[in-house]
Amino acid sequence: MAYNYKHGIQNNQHVNPMAQSFVLPFIAGAYLTKVGVYFQSKSATYPMTLALRNVEEGGHPNIYQIIPGSQVTKSASSITVSATAAVETQFEFDEPVYLHPGRMYAFTLWCSEQNTYKVWGGKVLDFNLGSTTNKITKNLAPGNLFKGNTGNQYQGELDTDLKYNLYTAKFATQTATAKFFDANIDEDALITDPFQGTASSAVIRVQHPNHGFQVSDRVYITGVSGTVNGIAAANLNGRRTVTHIDGSGYKFSAGSNSTATIEFGGSGIYASKQIKYDTIQPNIGFYNPRDVGELTLTGDLTTSKSFAGTETAYGTTSSVALINDQDTHLNEPHVAMNDSNENLHTITQSTVISAVFKNNTDTQNVAPFIDLQRANLKLIGNIVDNQDSAATTGFNVPLNFVNETDPAAGSSLAKHITKAVTLEEPSTGLKVLFGANVQEPTSIDLYYRTAAIGKDSDFTQTDFIAATVDADPGKSVGGDQYREYEYTIGATAATTLAEFNTFQVKLVMNSTNQSIVPKIRDLSVIALGT
Repeated sequence: MAYNYKHGIQNNQHVNPMAQSFVLPFIAGAYLTKVGVYFQSKSATYPMTLALRNVEEGGHPNIYQIIPGSQVTKSASSITVSATAAVETQFEFDEPVYLHPGRMYAFTLWCSEQNTYKVWGGKVLDFNLGSTTNKITKNLAPGNLFKGNTGNQYQGELDTDLKYNLYTAKFATQTATAKFFDANIDEDALITDPFQGTASSAVIRVQHPNHGFQVSDRVYITGVSGTVNGIAAANLNGRRTVTHIDGSGYKFSAGSNSTATIEFGGSGIYASKQIKYDTIQPNIGFYNPRDVGELTLTGDLTTSKSFAGTETAYGTTSSVALINDQDTHLNEPHVAMNDSNENLHTITQSTVISAVFKNNTDTQNVAPFIDLQRANLKLIGNIVDNQDSAATTGFNVPLNFVNETDPAAGSSLAKHITKAVTLEEPSTGLKVLFGANVQEPTSIDLYYRTAAIGKDSDFTQTDFIAATVDADPGKSVGGDQYREYEYTIGATAATTLAEFNTFQVKLVMNSTNQSIVPKIRDLSVIALGT
């Protein structure tokens, strides 16, 4: 017997499409790959849509929600009809859909044109197709037909089923490996006028923080137009070789000289970049139905170099053990490179994540799987250096060194500056207390400034002054040990400060290995009385 939709459905009226419920006969569930349906007739133009739905308590298909990834639409021309119910039309899902054991599901059939599609089915006690003697005597499998309607719920035909086939995936191997490679990294949009030029010099400084480059790397510039500061766009755009770096940017030679010492370039300028990192977290959509499998992750990573460090950039750290959805902290910086620098340094892929997933059961119907549409990699990098005005071991010289005593422009990358605090009563000293994790090769420098009572100058233009810790507590062992730091500034017989009613404190954090940084907690500043 063939079944179709009812007449008289109005525009914008909710419709429950025809549905057939079923249960998969596998103890661990299975991945449904496609459904075969037998059509007697079809529309000349309108397509047919099949989708999977959960069956709710009471045995009725969910009238609103479709199981994600299970909707398939086929054009009328791809639907095969048969007068003898001998030929099926298969609706294949883009990805296998896992269905749980013992749970009832339904597939629905929907077309926006009524009474054109008819599908084959059978009813208990009806004659078999083509026979006048053989009858259908029982339902062969759990489930039944729900005809389309416009009500608030489905009404089941308990003695009727469609003719259909369910196809499930079969897994032939117990262990598989998927490898993920870093994609080429997106360009950064630079600030307006990102170039700094010096009159009669071809050296250009680019303001581009977190660029990830090393000296001699390649950077690719786009977006410069016309002639700017006497330099043609062709001498700024394109591939450039990095000659100096720091945390704020880098330098390269433009091939022709600037006419003035200014910031220039305009807007809409982009530059390639790399991602330097110290913490890595893979986020891979791993689905493990019935806990039948396990996932093991490792990374083949490319090393980088801290600004003040002695590490070797562009080496390889192989087989780093990783945990899905958890941070792994590295002992030295690494980098995800752009394609140009991978070619320059003869590195095939700078970041390779290997995912080995294993099926621990003997069943062929179910296995763990990875969802490639839900796979990403989080990379976290610390921003820290250890600056000096001249090149010495254990320090880096930035593109423009500014001492941290400067009122506003100290050039160190990592610092914490308190708010300016105004006191109700005058003070002649400060007591600064905090706990800190200061491992080798890190350090912390403390600076302060005060404003005398009645002083009418701009406090923000007052220089900072370096302070010395009362007693060095020594280096921390490991990342969890915190030691107590105490600074006494003024308010003693030996050292006094002029009376003040405003103060501010700055903590500068230094490291020659950006993967190991100082950590500070419980900062307290006490104003000492006169």
